[in-house]
Amino acid sequence: MFDEPMVVERVTQYREGDAEIRFAGGLCFCLGKEHKGKIKAGDTVRTYSTQGSLIRGMDVNGERLFYKTDEQLEAEHQEQVAESEREHLRHFKKKEPEIKRQISALSPRLKARMERFLKETPDFLKKGDGQYELFILVEADKIAMHLRPKLEQDYSEKNVRRACVAFRDCPDYTVASKEHSGNTFGCALQLAFRVLLDLEC
Repeated sequence: MFDEPMVVERVTQYREGDAEIRFAGGLCFCLGKEHKGKIKAGDTVRTYSTQGSLIRGMDVNGERLFYKTDEQLEAEHQEQVAESEREHLRHFKKKEPEIKRQISALSPRLKARMERFLKETPDFLKKGDGQYELFILVEADKIAMHLRPKLEQDYSEKNVRRACVAFRDCPDYTVASKEHSGNTFGCALQLAFRVLLDLEC
């Protein structure tokens, strides 16, 4: 268990410099390249964790390897957030023509949804949330287009729900992206349901 002394069973060094530190019973964690070579099999390690499983400090054989204060952890978090925002902005600039094409091709209900987000937050698409949302909207349209012929002109809520549940239980990955998480798939399917019923999204 974390935060109790444990004996290292195996150290697997990765090419990038990080290492996997493994203990008996399968418990393991990754150690950054800045600590390369400082832990070996047979060493006794004690971790100091916070926020559940975030390792803020570590002793090896009774000697302090590192310990991060609350201020240091917060500074690291802020830098990670800033780098994530920079990466999303780089992605937006690189893909801007494709992003605009995707928005233009959205069905009316989904396009109105995106336009609402952009009106409230003009730089929405330059951030992770906006790109996440656009992926869901594009996928929702693909699913709705795929399901439409299967409804056989019966757009009753019961029939649309039946078709959506069938797709949920047996998704066709020639239609839906394999890049979905459970959340993006569920959101896309719910929006497809609303598109097929011509409801506000």
